Order: sequence, then C-alpha cells, then structure tokens
Amino acid sequence: MKLVDEFKIQAGNIKVISAKAEKELYCHDIGDVPLVMTKAFFNTLPDFVVQPKTTDEIQKVLAFANDRNIPVIVRGAASWGFGGVSG
Repeated sequence: MKLVDEFKIQAGNIKVISAKAEKELYCHDIGDVPLVMTKAFFNTLPDFVVQPKTTDEIQKVLAFANDRNIPVIVRGAASWGFGGVSG
C-alpha cells in the first residue's frame, strides 16, 4: 500500500493533495525567486500535501509522520519568495 493511501485511511476529513500538478503549487513560495535559487531549492516534490484545519488534525498528521520517520515541512502563507517551503 502506498504511503499516501495509508495516510488517507487514517486521516479522516483532512484534505490530502497527491496529484503531481497540485503538489507543484505547494512546493514553492509565491514571490519571484532568482533562477539560481530555483535550481538549488526546488528540485523535489513532496510525497503528498495535507491541509489540517484543527489542532487534532495537526496531531494526527504529526503522529503519522513520527511513527514512520517521515519529515514534515510546514507551509505558511507562501508570500515570501526565498524558500519558506523548501526542505
């Protein structure tokens, strides 16, 4: 079973984004980034993106990731152009 499918089973109502085109929207900030930084920082895609809305949902996400030793990169409003969501 894929990791994203395993998470979806446990996620309940947490929004999960796993389509490549949609994930690309979440792997960089909205601001303009110099080309040299784009090549250095933005060469990877997340396995999937989650959008928890409550502290309980955040706890579910972090517990799932912790149990499987999966890194979590937190994303804010993505309004700063220098790698706020790169990991």
